[in-house]
Amino acid sequence: MANPNLITGSIWRLHHGDQEIARLTVTGADMPWTHAEVETLPGFEEFRPLFSEQDRAVDEEDRDRADACYTQMGLDPGSWTRVMRLVPA
Repeated sequence: MANPNLITGSIWRLHHGDQEIARLTVTGADMPWTHAEVETLPGFEEFRPLFSEQDRAVDEEDRDRADACYTQMGLDPGSWTRVMRLVPA
């Protein structure tokens, strides 16, 4: 059964604290990856370099570096400190 939050057109909101800093609209999936269009909102710019670094790491197939970025973002479910949270709209 497919996750209804990952179907094309689903919207996710990226929060830093109480502030929504981006909206992601799912455009497709290639497990384990989900692809989305990102609408940046005020507050996102602070984190743009980290997301750019993660993109480069994924493109270069450097999983350790990509995972380190993911953990820095606080999106790692095993992380004690959650810098950001991603929630379905």
